[in-house]
Formats: sequence, C-alpha cells, structure tokens
Amino acid sequence: MLHGESMRTLLTYFILSQAILAQHTLYVCGSISKGFVVGKRLEPSGLYIRDGAGGAGGFRHVGFTHPYLATVALAPGGGNTLYAAAGNGVIRMSPAGEHWKILTDWRHTEFQDIAVEAGAPATIYAASTDGIIATNDGGATWREASAGLRRRFIQTLAVDRTRAGRVLAGGEDGLYVSGDGARSWTPVDSSARMVTDIEQSPHDPAVWVAATQGHGILLSRDGGVSWKRLASVPAEGFTWNNADFSPHSPLTLAAVAFSQGVWVSEDLGETWQDRGAGLPTRQVWRARFDPDARGRLWASVHEEALYVSDDSGVSGWRRAGLEGSVALDLVFLPVKGVRP
Repeated sequence: MLHGESMRTLLTYFILSQAILAQHTLYVCGSISKGFVVGKRLEPSGLYIRDGAGGAGGFRHVGFTHPYLATVALAPGGGNTLYAAAGNGVIRMSPAGEHWKILTDWRHTEFQDIAVEAGAPATIYAASTDGIIATNDGGATWREASAGLRRRFIQTLAVDRTRAGRVLAGGEDGLYVSGDGARSWTPVDSSARMVTDIEQSPHDPAVWVAATQGHGILLSRDGGVSWKRLASVPAEGFTWNNADFSPHSPLTLAAVAFSQGVWVSEDLGETWQDRGAGLPTRQVWRARFDPDARGRLWASVHEEALYVSDDSGVSGWRRAGLEGSVALDLVFLPVKGVRP
C-alpha cells in the first residue's frame, strides 16, 4: 500500500500524464447562479477553463466576471485568439483569459453565437437578437450581414469547414444558408420554428444536425440544403437546446432538452435512448462529447453542476464541478491551437 510521499508522487504523475494525453481544453461559458438574490455579491461568472489546476473538478474562472457569455470560438488552425459572443458585444480574448477587448460598439449587443471561418481567422460571423454582423479583418471593422433574413433574431451560426464563405444560421423562423460570406441569406426549411443549435458532422461534412424549439431535432444529409425532422424524439412543446456529434463514431448523436434531459442515438437519429437517469433534474442546457475519451459525455444541469458519463449515460453520471452553475455552452478547443 502506498503512503505519504509515494501517494503524492503517484497522484502528481497521474495528473501530469492526463494533461499530456489531453489534446483539447474544455472551456465553459456560464455563471454560478444558484441561491442568488438581488443585492448579493456576484459569484465569478463568464469563462471557466478545465485544465486540472482549478481545484475540485479542475475548473478555474479566468478573465473578468461577466454575467452573460454565450460561447467562444476559434478558427481551426487559426492561431491563438479566442472570440466570444457576449451580452455586451463580441469580445476578443487570449486563451488564458487575462486579456479581453470588446470589438463592437453600442449598436451591437446581446450576441448569441459566433463562428470563425475555417482557414481565414480574420473572418468572423456573429449572431445576435438583432441580426448578423461580419468582419474580414479580425474585428477592426464590421458590416451588417442580415440581407435576406425574414426575422432578425438569430440564435446559432455554423461555418461549413469545406467551403469558404458558406455559413448556416438558425433563428426564430427556421434555417438559412449563405454561400457568399453572409452577404445574403436564403431560407432552407419551412418549419418556421426557433432553431437553437446547428452542428456539422466531424466525419461527413454533408451531414448536419439542428436542434429546435417545438420541432424536435432536424437532420440534413445534403450539406444543409434539405432537412428532415427525426420522428423518434419529442417535438411539440419541447425546447431542444443543442445536439452534438460524437467525434469517435459517425452514427452517434447526443441531444438535450430543458425538460427532457439527455438523449443519445447510435444510428444517426433513427432511434434514440433516454440517457438522463442519474441526473438530479431533466433541466439540461448543453451536452458535449469529449474528443479525448471515447464515450465520455458532459452535461450542464441547471443550477446543479456539470456532470460527466464515461459511457454516454448508459451506467449513470457523476458530478464533475461548477456546483450551482448555469453553463450555457461547453466548448472543446485543441491544445495545439490555444495554450492557456
């Protein structure tokens, strides 16, 4: 049996070995809000990083205390700069969070999502409650990019990693696609429902998934031109917050709804299994597969904590840090691309 210094040495070796093996850093956007009352001092909020140096769960708060940080993005292979969609604008920050700069002015607020062009890190698209703006110079100047949108509340954006200038957007009246760098938009579905999340398969770029409010989960197999509602998940009356492709299996999807918990499909959406057993509530904001561990799935449970399962929820979940939080997004970014 190991004691004292031997145990500490072994634990240190284990932590360092895990850090070396990890190819991605988990960034969490959210706040500690459980038990908050008006007048109480704000808990740290905004951006958290999981890198093993943050105590229980390995999370540490970085940068400023920010009440609404929706998500962060980095261009694949695009350098060492993060961009955040926030309530007070688009923010540029360093990976360690010590340097922040707001790139937009008073005319543009309440940002919901942000996407960076693959291979062109100076081209950024940002979605807000009042449309889309874009920049081609890293945020020095911005242009309006909402031509063709029937309604301007846009919740989610995603760039096509295989075609420069091709962007998909989802908002309060469905899905749109642009082929000219967001200079014009064309509607591509007729559901006219709020779209909350759009993701492109890491395995097949022609396959896309979208989460919606009141219309279930949608799947496209032709690059986002046409969409099919997956009949095997509840739709009417349910808000699906996000869907995520497993980076390890081309057929595996996860999706969460605020009242339905976590669901997983292993046949690209044809059938689904309820994998929420073991979570303290079915109020879930986000679920993301961990690219560094096959089968590992993270879930953000409303004002409870982050939870993690090593087999996509089959045998249950364990608490994994950020107690009392509302985590609006979980983003895995490659270590080689960002160095906190």
